[in-house]
Amino acid sequence: MLSETESTALNAEILVIDKQSTDETSEILGSYHNIKVIQQTGNGLANARNEAILYATAAVVGFCDADDMWAPGSLDSRMQIMHSSPQAWGVTGRVRFIDRTNSTSGLSPRRQAEIEHPGLTPGAILVRRNVFEVAGCFDESLHIGSDSDWIVRTSQKLGPLIHVDSVVLHKGIRFGSLSTNTETYRQEMQLIARRFISRVRNKE
Repeated sequence: MLSETESTALNAEILVIDKQSTDETSEILGSYHNIKVIQQTGNGLANARNEAILYATAAVVGFCDADDMWAPGSLDSRMQIMHSSPQAWGVTGRVRFIDRTNSTSGLSPRRQAEIEHPGLTPGAILVRRNVFEVAGCFDESLHIGSDSDWIVRTSQKLGPLIHVDSVVLHKGIRFGSLSTNTETYRQEMQLIARRFISRVRNKE
């Protein structure tokens, strides 16, 4: 999360999508003049992202989920690339998983703490806001796979992301998170793959 000084220096717009939190999130964040708290009207991860996009006015958008944290300096480094590469629709880096539960028992190997992998998740990506007008927003019919669906769809339409070889996101892992629902995730990834193949065939 950005400090108030950092966000002011970057002229950043900070939006928080809150779904009826009971831990005084709204009250605490409301004390910061540069943070706008929006009460989510719909449900689910995809809807939260779409509502953020609806309210965002900045030319470049980034996401950071509740369990996650951007790596120090990663916003500035990605913004520099965005400015120097006007042809790029988005910039990402590497993700490092961090333990939010003091235990990773029962989680898949890719979700073990300290493991790193390419940042193909919205929290690692800075994206130009007008991309959503071209490629569309997040599919709210998908429970878990909306992020993967959007990245695949957008890359297929606009080309690959720019990748930097540094950690830009510390992603929290915990019991009960969406990623632990492996059966739904598998089903939705199969659907995303079928959609990808269908789009390829329709271009032939």
